[in-house]
Amino acid sequence: MELVYLWVEDYKNIHEQGFNFSPKFNCHYDGKTLTIKDNIDEDGNKQYIENFFGDNINVTAIVGKNGSGKSSVLECLNLIYLKKMNFNFILLYEESKENSNERYYISNIKISGKNLTKVNHIDIFMYIYSNDLIRIFDNSITVKQDKIFKYILHNSLQKKIKLTTFMYLPNRIKYKSIDLNEKFHDILMDYEDYCYDGNYDTSIDDVDTFPKKDIYSNITKIEDSYHQYLIILYFTKQKFQNNDILENISDLIEEFQKVGIKYLEREDFAKFLNLDSFEKNINDLSKKEKELYLYFYDFFEFDLIDNKGRSYNSLSHGERIIFGQFINFYYLSIKYKKPYLFLLDEAELSLHPNWQKKYLDELIVFLSDIERNFHIILTSHSPFLLSDIPKENIIFLDTYKKDEKDNQKEGNCKVVFGTKQTFGANIHTLLSDSFFMKGGLMGEFAKQKINEIIKNLKDKEYTYTEKEKTKVLLTIESIGEPFLKSKLLDMYNRRFIDDYKIREQKRIDEQIRILKEKREQL
Repeated sequence: MELVYLWVEDYKNIHEQGFNFSPKFNCHYDGKTLTIKDNIDEDGNKQYIENFFGDNINVTAIVGKNGSGKSSVLECLNLIYLKKMNFNFILLYEESKENSNERYYISNIKISGKNLTKVNHIDIFMYIYSNDLIRIFDNSITVKQDKIFKYILHNSLQKKIKLTTFMYLPNRIKYKSIDLNEKFHDILMDYEDYCYDGNYDTSIDDVDTFPKKDIYSNITKIEDSYHQYLIILYFTKQKFQNNDILENISDLIEEFQKVGIKYLEREDFAKFLNLDSFEKNINDLSKKEKELYLYFYDFFEFDLIDNKGRSYNSLSHGERIIFGQFINFYYLSIKYKKPYLFLLDEAELSLHPNWQKKYLDELIVFLSDIERNFHIILTSHSPFLLSDIPKENIIFLDTYKKDEKDNQKEGNCKVVFGTKQTFGANIHTLLSDSFFMKGGLMGEFAKQKINEIIKNLKDKEYTYTEKEKTKVLLTIESIGEPFLKSKLLDMYNRRFIDDYKIREQKRIDEQIRILKEKREQL
């Protein structure tokens, strides 16, 4: 399965814009007819490389400056998949059959076109990864610690997983139960802040039904740890539904049974919830232990250890992100034997440039061993990532300007066509051409500082104090670009020729002094 084309009428800054996801086709929708042309030249030669990333993997990148609509394109695809769209669209994809390829489309508008079959939904599994913590979808890939640990606990890692370079594979789990007194105290403090802050919060419905402030002091008198555990479990599952049952264990258990909340009997509570620390091979955990740790996750502190002794809790932020992503890719992919579409919105954002350079290769090696078909659609600001992808597999986005003579507004998403090759290109070329960076690749603060130095050195009317001259010279000498540094030093020396002669004489005198000392030592 390969995603081929998306057309969106209106979503955020996308207005009547189409996006070609496959290098094999050039698609266009004119408001009535969807036209699909093979990407071949006049002689019938393909203008793309078949199976460039492998037999089961296709990669499409979306690049552009901030605000050009990269994330919005991914959101559109995801909302269509979740059937939560409130915009008109066309989504075209192709499936490989035994002897042919079939094209299907889903749309909420009427269109015409050749060799197209309309369907009601796209028969794939789609997941989205985003650094935007505000926009969370039902199919979001999350690298939160609790989700990662639940993946590991649910299924032990299979031997065929290949994680290389900067990855680690945990094979042991270290755990201990939380301190119930501390947890109990934190929950009650949160509870007190919620329902009482000196004045009742009038935004809370039925405020008179909330217990008075002394609920805190009353409940903290409880010394039975099993009772504390039941109350904590109640708060985590039921919040503030019925606070009259908190003072009696039997009432709590009756409530749990009524609403279907799992809880531990006192015997199991005494066995599993204690402050002792344990470390086990993950594969040695019993089914009951896994189920218990999964359901009562909030009552334990976990860590994962690999065969080199590295622990999850000691990993850097970037290591946790990359490990979390790949574990998600693995567990999501082995669920069903269907095609998968991963939408990755700046997935490399937290990674060191050296890891960004390896990211796509790691991902392709990783997925190539899983017998599924994958289409990866990613957005990125990384030139290292882009140098791994041919320009036929890249959607370049910009924004419309005021001088556009059509019905588009300034700032609307606009697909532009890359003229230079990206695959294997150096990062300077990619930054200037593919990421639409204008005004050079130097930092703006440095650029302004250097321009100011050049301007003042050229201005013969500008008067320097001795302190300013020293500061300018030190600034020039700190410049890392050799050619620019040499030119500015030359400008400085010509402006302050007398100072230059003095400095040169001091330098020569110092060299002579050093030579004399060496001769005397001989």
